[in-house]
Parts: sequence; structure tokens; C-alpha cells
Amino acid sequence: MNLLERAQTTTTTSYIGVAAAIVVLCAAVRLASSLIPYSLSLLTASLEWIAIVLFTVAYVSAWALLPIGAFRPDNQFTLRGGLPRRVANVSLAALLLVAIHVVLGLALASARS
Repeated sequence: MNLLERAQTTTTTSYIGVAAAIVVLCAAVRLASSLIPYSLSLLTASLEWIAIVLFTVAYVSAWALLPIGAFRPDNQFTLRGGLPRRVANVSLAALLLVAIHVVLGLALASARS
């Protein structure tokens, strides 16, 4: 099975789960970079950039999954049927976005104090 076939058969809920896992991985990389001593600043800077790229990928993916979840209920783009699955997909993507924004808000609030 090639990559395109695999992407077409993967459920939208799985994509949302992958985006959530990337956000958690980003937080873990960020935490790891904060534990590294200042003398290894090159390593810390590279980990920060990795965290920034991972977060950007997950954030853009989460926004893209809102309309994809609405129009791809059963692994195919269609406008008929599948309303419960559509609602579940959009709700999961929206919940992921809310969680990202809450975490960002808490991080910004702790950075100010």
C-alpha cells in the first residue's frame, strides 16, 4: 500500500489524534529544552526550533481538520449522510484547538509573571 492509499483510508479521527500527539510531543521537547543547562545553549536553541516547527505543524493541521472533518465523515469526501460522524470529527478538531489555545494562554500568563 503506497502513501496516498494509506492517507485515503486513514480516518479523520486518526489525523486529529496525530495532531494531538504532535502537540504533546512539542510540550515534551519544550520541557526537555528547559531542563538542559545554559552551557549547552546550542542544543537548547535547536530543541526550541524543533518545538516551534512541531507546534506550527500541529496548529495548522488542527485548523485544516475543521473543514475536513465536516466533509469527510467516512474516509471519503461527500455531502450526504454521516451527520453523527461529521459532528464528532468537527467537535474533536474544535476541542483540540480549544486545548491548544488554553495551553498557550496559560503559558503566556505564566511568562508574564
